Amino acid sequence: MKKYIKGNNHIDLTNLPTRKHGKRIYTDWKNCYKEKVEFQYDDINDFFYLTFEEYNPKTTQNKLKLEYNNNSITTSTGNLINIKIKNLIYGNPSDYKYEVNDIINGYKVLEKIRVEIGDLNQKGYLMLCLTYNETFEMSEYYVKAGFKSPYVTGKIAHKGNWLYSEKDILEVLDNPEDAKKIYERITCQNKNCMP
Repeated sequence: MKKYIKGNNHIDLTNLPTRKHGKRIYTDWKNCYKEKVEFQYDDINDFFYLTFEEYNPKTTQNKLKLEYNNNSITTSTGNLINIKIKNLIYGNPSDYKYEVNDIINGYKVLEKIRVEIGDLNQKGYLMLCLTYNETFEMSEYYVKAGFKSPYVTGKIAHKGNWLYSEKDILEVLDNPEDAKKIYERITCQNKNCMP
């Protein structure tokens, strides 16, 4: 949609798909798949490929995958337009402690990525929980500290621990689909049994 400049560095997003809302024209991030984006970073004039991954409603940012010269990072639209692409350009996979296919703490490394924790963009991994065959992201710090899969510890709801598998509970819920989001023990009080 436009060119972003920061110092001597710039990225050109004018060739990305667009959508119109009223009189305004927006970048259509959801329809970006291996889009060619020209950039200048330090003395390098080249292009990288941009692919939409998902929208994060918590941050109201889009999660994008950028690929350049066998390097790949996951970043947000905010980081992209602020030209925070140094790790994409100079990224050194050997900076990561673990390699793809390594098995640590009951999960397998699928991909080296950047993970956003608060305002920080840290080294991390896309992991496969070997117990429940579900994927998740984790920063390298937490992997090295020995943290277990969030599926195993019950921090993320999934088919193995959600209340949706408790058929007796579904009939008392206003929206049974909500049970797919609930994995904790809950206390209920039956309105008909109140003293």
